[in-house]
Amino acid sequence: MRLRLPLIALTAALLQPSCKPPPKAPPKAKVEAPAPAAAPKKAATKACAPGTPAEGTPSPAFAGQLPPDARVFEATAAVCPGRYGGNLVLPTQGNPKSFNPVIANETSTTSLIQGPVFQGLMDFDPVKFEETPLLAKSYESSADGLTWTFRLREGLKWSDGRPFTADDVVFNLDVIFDPKVASSVKDLFKDSKGAFPTYAKVDAHTVRFTLTEVNVLFSAAVGSVYMLPKHKLEQAHKEGRMDKVLLLDTPPEDIVTMGPFRVKSFTTEQRLVLERNPHYWQKDKWGNRLPYLDKLTFVIVPDFNTSMLKFLAGEVDMYDTITADQYDHIKRDEAKGDFTVRDLGPSLSVNYIVFNLNDEKNKEGKPYVDPVRQKVFEDVRFRQAVSHALDREGMVKTALLGRGRPVYCFTGPGNKTWHNPCPRFAYDKAKAKALLDDMGMKDVDGDGYREAPGGAPF
Repeated sequence: MRLRLPLIALTAALLQPSCKPPPKAPPKAKVEAPAPAAAPKKAATKACAPGTPAEGTPSPAFAGQLPPDARVFEATAAVCPGRYGGNLVLPTQGNPKSFNPVIANETSTTSLIQGPVFQGLMDFDPVKFEETPLLAKSYESSADGLTWTFRLREGLKWSDGRPFTADDVVFNLDVIFDPKVASSVKDLFKDSKGAFPTYAKVDAHTVRFTLTEVNVLFSAAVGSVYMLPKHKLEQAHKEGRMDKVLLLDTPPEDIVTMGPFRVKSFTTEQRLVLERNPHYWQKDKWGNRLPYLDKLTFVIVPDFNTSMLKFLAGEVDMYDTITADQYDHIKRDEAKGDFTVRDLGPSLSVNYIVFNLNDEKNKEGKPYVDPVRQKVFEDVRFRQAVSHALDREGMVKTALLGRGRPVYCFTGPGNKTWHNPCPRFAYDKAKAKALLDDMGMKDVDGDGYREAPGGAPF
């Protein structure tokens, strides 16, 4: 679920209105890092009246009319519409593996297509920290949490002009639940026994799910399914070729989308160019169709250092993944560069260690986890000992150069809705050793490594 956040944030940036027309040369966008001193307050700008048209001429032009259920993009503090036109240039590390959201599970692919190109029934609001309807107009769950009903926005069209309906939703669910398809989001829907929910089309714009047990993250799981067109891919699914579609050599006109952009061109090791989806179905607060941008270009680079250098050289317009060792370099250039460095607070990403507690066996009857290790992993004293042995403060100081926070839970302080105080296991090597001793994990053979209880190799 949380992997969608950067993508949704990116989509928001692309739709964000600006009160000023863009200059002829795109300016460098703001990057994330500590904020400078507050500037003097400026006089408030008078808000534009409803119906104020956006300036500029969109190219490519929009097609047809906005649907009656067009979504209003309100996540902006702008007081007047933006201006049509422009090409936002962003760096991306490495080539995408495909344009197929069903099988994509690496960020070099998902960061490019999930959000800007493909979208789902639900979205995530990074300001309110809640799931909100996107392709869906509304949704509801029964009192027992076992029946979920999603109602789609009416009149929406794919980028090729074909209507988007409940048949498309059912098709996508058929694909991801197909045992022969290696879907990257399939497991989000499994219940405690490994079963999937049932689903059915109620009418042209309504889909209903029936669960076997409560899933508090079900709306997020539904939002993780990025819609693909049934009219283009149904035959491929019937033939068992879903892993062979939407590859990098697919003609752009065959990549049909519901996102604000569609693929215009792709050149390996160079760039991916997206252009406006002429049938996109969101509008600003003044009734203007979105997106404002004509194009979105991802420049493919080998690493984060190259991204930084291209940003400082003015070759890309935005850089939002500053690493700890890059901050001082970028901050030094802030005064002479056309950009501002801002600290947006803790990110939603948390680095953590997990132990495999899967006690199941594979088809050959072999345990997925060695039984000796399984028994050790299941002992809470072992997990507590590992936690006591981790010098989180030291990691922040050395690996992150002080630009991070130690966390003790899966949910970090960046998640203001769900972050709660949890038990803290202070860095204490003596306590860690005592817990392992209590388990019976000792260095039996004197090689400097502890064996499992009973002396078995670990």
